[in-house]
Amino acid sequence: MRMPEQLKPHHQPLDAFLLDVLRRHLPPGSNLLHANHLRKTVGDQMTYQVRADIRLPTGKEQTGLLAATTTGIPESADLRVSWTPPIWSRQAEG
Repeated sequence: MRMPEQLKPHHQPLDAFLLDVLRRHLPPGSNLLHANHLRKTVGDQMTYQVRADIRLPTGKEQTGLLAATTTGIPESADLRVSWTPPIWSRQAEG
């Protein structure tokens, strides 16, 4: 997914930035029910993820997942917004 230029670079606190980007991707009329912030260290940088539950205008509820690192949102597709429930794995990476 190609990111619009106006989304980078960011100067807001990262959590606020992630939630703002998530809201921009919601279909019109959607409600952000709640979001859980997840953080993990990868090398010397932190990866932030926002997992959000969303109610669409149709009344259907879906899950969105957004990820970024403390170094910002790279031009490569490190920003992911998916509207299907993510599959969580307990297997450690690396």
